[in-house]
Amino acid sequence: MKNETELTDFSPIRNKPTRARYVILVLLFFITAINYIDRASVSIAAPSIQTSLHISPALLGVVFSAFSWTYTGMQIPGGLILDKFGSKRTYGISLFVWSVFTGVQAFAASFGFLFGCRLIIGLAESPAFPANNRIVTTWFPRRERAFATGVYTAGEYVGLAFATPVLFWILTAFDWRAVFISSGALGLIFSIFLV
Repeated sequence: MKNETELTDFSPIRNKPTRARYVILVLLFFITAINYIDRASVSIAAPSIQTSLHISPALLGVVFSAFSWTYTGMQIPGGLILDKFGSKRTYGISLFVWSVFTGVQAFAASFGFLFGCRLIIGLAESPAFPANNRIVTTWFPRRERAFATGVYTAGEYVGLAFATPVLFWILTAFDWRAVFISSGALGLIFSIFLV
C-alpha cells in the first residue's frame, strides 16, 4: 500500500501547512489558464479552419462539440485514475497529452483529423479539475480551500482574457496553424514542472 506521506503526489511533507502550497497554487493557476487557452484556440481559428479545410458550418459544430463528448464521458473515470495513480503523475501526463494534441491540430488537413484531435484533447483534459480539487484539499487547510479554489478558477478567465487577443494577433500575423502550435507549446513548457 502506498505511503500517504510519499512526495510523488504533491503531498506536503508535514501536516502543518507550508509556504510551498502557494507555489503549487500559482502552478495550478497557470495550468488552468493554459487549459482554457487550449479550449479557446479552436474558436479563434475556426473561420480560417473552415475556409482552409472546406468544412461546412455543421461539421465545424461537430468539431466544437467533440471536446465535450470525451471530456464529459471521462470525468468519473478521470477521477478514478487520479485516485489510483496520484495527482502529479496523472496531471503531468494529462497536460502533456492535451498540449501535444493542441499543437498537432496545426497539421490537420481534414475534418476527421481535426475531429480526432478534439476528442483526444477532451479526454486528456478531463482529470484537470478533479486534480485541482484533490491538490487543494491535500495542501490547504480547510479555512483556506475556498481561497485556493478561487485562485485556480480565476485562471480560466485570466487565460481567456489575456490569451485571446494574443492568439488573434498570432492568427493575423501568421495563420491558424500558428495558433495551435503556440498554444500547445505553452502547455508543453508547463508540463516540465509536473514531470
